Amino acid sequence: GRTIPDFRPEGCKNISYSSSLPQLSIVFIFVNEALSVILRSIHSAIERTPAHLLKEIVLVDDNSNDEELKEKLREYVQEMNSHQPEFIKMVRHTKQEGLIRSRVSGWRAATAPVVALFDAHVEFNVGWAEPILLRIKEDRTRIISPSFDNIKYDNFEIEEYPLSAQGFDWELWCRYLNPPKSWWSLGNTTAPIRSPALIGCFVVDRMYFEEIGLLDEGMEVYGGENVELGIRVMPHATTSCHLFLFVLVHFVCHPKDLCSPTSV
Repeated sequence: GRTIPDFRPEGCKNISYSSSLPQLSIVFIFVNEALSVILRSIHSAIERTPAHLLKEIVLVDDNSNDEELKEKLREYVQEMNSHQPEFIKMVRHTKQEGLIRSRVSGWRAATAPVVALFDAHVEFNVGWAEPILLRIKEDRTRIISPSFDNIKYDNFEIEEYPLSAQGFDWELWCRYLNPPKSWWSLGNTTAPIRSPALIGCFVVDRMYFEEIGLLDEGMEVYGGENVELGIRVMPHATTSCHLFLFVLVHFVCHPKDLCSPTSV
């Protein structure tokens, strides 16, 4: 894969992590995504996730009609699994289910203790997995969102996004927010940012996700899951720190489809 800029705060680059972190399954969801973009996402995940932490990759095809995503992708998965059996799992919907049910399909196929639910048009940066897995190991009720940067659609250059929290407005649309004063007062840019909601991609303890009821598979309109997760998490919170954590690892994502890899 290509080299991308490392936008992590300097303090993040000097942290060492235990070798006994939990494994994770990475779920990529797509419908009629360009095959080259999907493969870039897969190879980025493999190259920048320590091998002992990455148990498997789950691909959820929400009933694409692009022929390239049928035979060519099947052959690619078959070739990859010939070297490491069942490393890549393929879930294909027979009808278009939309974002929420696609995420739940990916979760059901995953087997690692931690599940990362991502769009299929991302590139991971170095050191993205370890701080997320550490936070979940410390407290399995944390739901983690990484820090997003931007892949420019016209030339694939990487643009750094400012650090932010994630929330919603009165119309319940997801919004990037300035980090709260409590975070700024720490004077520590490596500290996670607590958020009332999250946008798009997140990482969660697999069994805890089931305990809070997953996502509402009856939702038909995109966007509500950002708020719904906050509502699901809060009744289980025993202290104020049991909220979403916005962990300052970086990966980059195509902006136009940031929250909606599938049509709903």
